[in-house]
Amino acid sequence: MGECPVVGILGFGFVVLVVAHHPVIVVASGMVAGGNLVEPGAVSHTANADAAVFSLLSPLIPELCSPTRSLSSKRYLLSVGTIERRKNILLAVKTLPLLPEDLSLVIIGRHTPYADEVKAYAEKHHLADRVIMLHNVSNAELPSYYAHAEAFVYPSVYEGFGIPIIEAISSGLPVVACTGSCLEEAGGPDSLYVSPTDVQGMAAAILQSLRNAAGREQRIQRSQAYIRRFEGANVAEQVADIYQRLLL
Repeated sequence: MGECPVVGILGFGFVVLVVAHHPVIVVASGMVAGGNLVEPGAVSHTANADAAVFSLLSPLIPELCSPTRSLSSKRYLLSVGTIERRKNILLAVKTLPLLPEDLSLVIIGRHTPYADEVKAYAEKHHLADRVIMLHNVSNAELPSYYAHAEAFVYPSVYEGFGIPIIEAISSGLPVVACTGSCLEEAGGPDSLYVSPTDVQGMAAAILQSLRNAAGREQRIQRSQAYIRRFEGANVAEQVADIYQRLLL
């Protein structure tokens, strides 16, 4: 379908795209073509709405652009955030022997010395081919990684709030996170939570979050309804700011 669109990511279901030089602001999941909303969703503003435009959160995003790192054919879990010790991503790595052998873990975030520890553990335990770290993923690439993932894992032991969880839910992913921080407030009652040291518990929660697992789609829908409460009063200003920057 041509070149991948330029995308501005706001979170909470708000997306700005520029497709073929036509700027569009889209709210929630949907497609605008010829001025008609093809998929369920809502559009706050469009310019040149006759351009074929997909929102970031649409399940049709894979048709626009696939992961540039040869992941589109793989089954994988996704985690996004700086790869540092408090993010506790090693817990997710340790679950891999308990999960289907064709399932990998894609970790997107800034490299730190902790990332080297995670890599060393993966190599020592023969998991290196299932742990994929990406450090320079652009905002334009990121939506496709969300679109192809089966679940989002966020085993952090401390967070100020947990915006990546909200973004994952907005993208239609089930979330597995950890207790003891603010993540339960961010993810709501239909995301799954385990102790930050519970490998068996996290593996079990991930298995409940893979495609075709019982209740998975219903939990996603309820989680998406839950996060609507976080749509802040300043979102319109964020949309306008990104809209202007994409036009420069």
